[in-house]
Amino acid sequence: MIRYYCQYSYGGFRTFRIMGEKHESLHLEVTTENDQELPQLADLYFNRGGAKILYRFLDPETLALVVREIPSLGTDTDNRRINSAVLFIGDKEDKDTLDLLTVRIANNLHEFEEDFADMFDLRGGLHFEGDRLAKYVEECSGDYGFDDKGSELLDVIGREGEILLFVPTSENFGYKSDVTQKTLNELQLPLETVKKQRFINLSRLMKIQYQCQPVVKKKAETVTRDIGGATDNHEDVREQLEESQKRLAEKEKECDGLRSSAISTSNELKNIREQYGTLQEKSKKMLLIGAAVLGGSLLLNLIQFFF
Repeated sequence: MIRYYCQYSYGGFRTFRIMGEKHESLHLEVTTENDQELPQLADLYFNRGGAKILYRFLDPETLALVVREIPSLGTDTDNRRINSAVLFIGDKEDKDTLDLLTVRIANNLHEFEEDFADMFDLRGGLHFEGDRLAKYVEECSGDYGFDDKGSELLDVIGREGEILLFVPTSENFGYKSDVTQKTLNELQLPLETVKKQRFINLSRLMKIQYQCQPVVKKKAETVTRDIGGATDNHEDVREQLEESQKRLAEKEKECDGLRSSAISTSNELKNIREQYGTLQEKSKKMLLIGAAVLGGSLLLNLIQFFF
């Protein structure tokens, strides 16, 4: 089962466990006396800079996904939004869901940050819409998936190893040895992190936003319900959708054929124009030669007439 934690500035930066309930009170604070089942290494990522996103195995059986520096609703004395953070802890059996969750967050980072910040409520104490976060995670299991085209983020899905994705806050990570080594040491990351397949700089991540297209992997099951005496059959809707998609594919195939035919016709016209142009040039030359011959013949006749 996946567990949720957050760091929020409420009388100072504090770490809380989120239970996934509607408008829950954030009172389960992580302390030295009660760690709320938060692994010590994962707690390090709340309290050390250097990572925007980190998805890794903490040990052979435990996974962690942390997203840091999320602008919260609270502001400091300079009216700047105070950063918060979220952490997901799961077992090895949760990897498929966490893979998809990581790609979903990284693919649309700004939207996730805005949604996460909106889940906090400070009226009458610190509260959180835990059910919204739990639903967001649950949506990344079962039928959820992505189109297999486009983004390098999709390589995270099914990836093996210890470090599955790292988005450093420094653009110099992986390029300047002193910055790289400092980040590895402070976050207790293995050298595997430096492999280009394992990390994406934040500026690069911003350039590849929205490239992953969510899709439904499995066919919807038949669900029948009565609404005001009428029957809403999801199986019929699914069949209609499949039929529409089939017709759309046929139309796209026809369009591809028409495009190919148009291109072929255009090429043929181009060849004809070129050939016609060549014939025109040849005709002009023949006319000029004929005119020259005729002119010469007339001139010769005139000379013979007068002399």
